[in-house]
Amino acid sequence: MHDRSEYHDTIPYHTIPYRGMGDDTATTTATMVGGSNNERMLVSSSSKGYNYRRNYIAIIEPRNFVSLLPNGGGFSDLDEDSSFELQGSSTILNGKIYDPADIEIVNRFNGVGPDDITDELIEFFGTKQNALDPFGGVPFAGGRQPKQPIPPGDSAFFYHGLCVATSTFGGPSSSTLPSVSSHSCKLNICLGGGGFNCIAFYAGTSFVFNVGQQVGLTFGDNVIIPGEPSLPPPFPATIIGGTGSFEGIEGTVDIATICGTTGLTILIGCNNCGRRKRSLSQVEEEDSEDRRLQEGVIGDFKLGLIVQSISINANMPLPVAP
Repeated sequence: MHDRSEYHDTIPYHTIPYRGMGDDTATTTATMVGGSNNERMLVSSSSKGYNYRRNYIAIIEPRNFVSLLPNGGGFSDLDEDSSFELQGSSTILNGKIYDPADIEIVNRFNGVGPDDITDELIEFFGTKQNALDPFGGVPFAGGRQPKQPIPPGDSAFFYHGLCVATSTFGGPSSSTLPSVSSHSCKLNICLGGGGFNCIAFYAGTSFVFNVGQQVGLTFGDNVIIPGEPSLPPPFPATIIGGTGSFEGIEGTVDIATICGTTGLTILIGCNNCGRRKRSLSQVEEEDSEDRRLQEGVIGDFKLGLIVQSISINANMPLPVAP
């Protein structure tokens, strides 16, 4: 049984239930502190003998995971004459925190289906079928998604921050984009106390990730460049401070993305689309000013949810997410 006492002096393990390939009841078990699964721990986890450990799940909607190039634009703002620089690009993220026992991860090897088409996408294309024509079957990164419905969560438990690509390699060319080779992140996870009990952590590591592979290009129903979304690598971080009940906290954090979106699909033409240009992946308010898109681009879209596993090893107790 999952122990939901407010605090644990030691955390033997947590499990994240999911539907495994060929196994309807498969589960993955997080690394046990002092147990037999040490081979699954990242280097940072064993760097010091912290006595308290807990795993959390962060779920991030595409509109709350925004990537910007150094010039302030996005991928859909580029044209043939644009200078492209991935180094210095930033990703701003904001998501909710959950207990792993409350989130079930299921296989989605068939990609986008009718239930994944959002109301915003239907509004843009006119009908659900018109939206399914270009997006049906588009794969999710990792081939998995959290099972719906997602619990509402608690507004005092959330996760946010900023990551910057500090070095890149390869590209740009007419057919390829550079890949990220390292990054730095400043992240915060808030765990109750009205949103004021927060832990800050910093990551500055190698981080090899093929950005171009994530981007697809579609004209109407025809896929010109198929996106092949993949999960980014896991990375370790170091706790650099805390607020509220976490003042004086020390420790390490391991972050792993276990589910991803369809990646960015740039739509450059469509017979059945609405007339209004909009970027569904970055829209914040229905009546906000239209975002400037490259001429010929009528929208850029992501479907699905980003799910990250956040494992904290610390010198003080950590609460259970509601």
